[in-house]
Amino acid sequence: MVALHDTHTLARRIELGGAAAAIGYLAFSPSGTRVYGVAGDTILAWDPRATAPLARFHGNAFALSPDGARVLAWDEDGIGRIYDAATGALLAALMGHERGGLSSLDWSQDGTLIATSGPDGSFRTWDAATGEPRTVMETANGGGRATNAPPGALTARFAPDGARLLTVAGTGMSIWRVERGALLESIATGGVLWSAAWSPDERRVAFGGDNRGGIVGNDRSSITIPVAGGSWIFDVNWSPDGGRLVIGSRGGIVRIVNGDGVLVDSLVGHTASVYRVSFSPDGRWLATASGDHTARIWDAATGQVRRVLPHRGAVMAAAWSRDGTRLATADGDSHLLVWDVTTGTPAIDLYGEGVQYLDVTISPDGRSLVATGHGGEVEVWDLTRRRRRMVLVGHASMVTNAVWSPDGALIATASSDHSARIWDPVTGAELARFHHPSDVMSLQWSHDGARILAGCNDGVARVWDVHRAGGTPAEIGAFATAHLGPGSGP
Repeated sequence: MVALHDTHTLARRIELGGAAAAIGYLAFSPSGTRVYGVAGDTILAWDPRATAPLARFHGNAFALSPDGARVLAWDEDGIGRIYDAATGALLAALMGHERGGLSSLDWSQDGTLIATSGPDGSFRTWDAATGEPRTVMETANGGGRATNAPPGALTARFAPDGARLLTVAGTGMSIWRVERGALLESIATGGVLWSAAWSPDERRVAFGGDNRGGIVGNDRSSITIPVAGGSWIFDVNWSPDGGRLVIGSRGGIVRIVNGDGVLVDSLVGHTASVYRVSFSPDGRWLATASGDHTARIWDAATGQVRRVLPHRGAVMAAAWSRDGTRLATADGDSHLLVWDVTTGTPAIDLYGEGVQYLDVTISPDGRSLVATGHGGEVEVWDLTRRRRRMVLVGHASMVTNAVWSPDGALIATASSDHSARIWDPVTGAELARFHHPSDVMSLQWSHDGARILAGCNDGVARVWDVHRAGGTPAEIGAFATAHLGPGSGP
């Protein structure tokens, strides 16, 4: 059963029937006059004002053309079929991928080309009018064929001009020239990615993961940042002026590097892994959260410890208020604390019984707090009344990160259920959902609130356009570290 709700009142408007199996994916047509869904091996189309489906197409995955006039359907037989959305007539068939479901389907913006990636390890483009193959970009394990694509093809997305194709695989990101199928560029982090952070000017991305860290620029330059032998980088964050980067890792030592990746200081004091690191808004102080049951506040200029904040369990997160006078922390013993930075005493102690907290963040106005948990919890707390105001329901497994939009109007969450989501903190409604091929470990908003940077444990950082979902839960095209900020990207 599919239910349509009013996005303002959340009241149920109509139920759409006719599905013989559970609905696995839903999407509105570009005009909003049709709703499409996958039920088993059938794609159904509904008029959102009626309950019975208007049409049925064979397939278990689909993508609509930009004008909504055609439906590209795919099935386990490895054949893509293009249907007329109005009549249901079969227009063309795409044959070339081996049997098995596809990893991704995408139309070029002008509707003339289709891009696909499949279990045979290849990326392909097709003529959308005739179904004829145009280019094939294959992986090294493609059965003796060309070896100019990264292994493990996952996602293919056209650039807006349709001349280039951005592909994301388990080892990173590649850019191809569509006309010749030539590889233009490949960027890979090489392993699990735990954290990614934009520089303040949004022209560089720092990342950290298993035994590696680096800085990638929008000019495709890359710098390696120091990692102690055998250590994981759990968190990276820039200073407000973009001149320094702070790194938290498994060994307990907090490292600070300059914009060129050169080590300038090491802060010693923690005796266990450091999970979160962040500069205060004015750049004078550093906050760190550690598995040694403490959070610490450091003088960013001298590297001296100013405050040691004791907890009952491992401290998984620490986040500054916008004015820098308070620090919120979350521990593994179900406690959320808000500290007075000047005195080093907890001003607020909140208890979420049974919740193993992983992250915490204070709203820009300082009145609310969002905390996430190991069991998929996303809780909104009222700091004035010191009570839990709302629980955001939807994630299927642990929620690793939560961030407020710069204006405080939205909340974004990252989860190991392979999704990032955007929520209305007033109503609790889920407004958008961004699907990923792996666990999402960290999120960061751009300064204008229009984009989100997501760090994933497949080793890829992706940039999402927040507003292209149109206010409804929908998948938005994935980008990678080469699409960083203003004036950059494919």
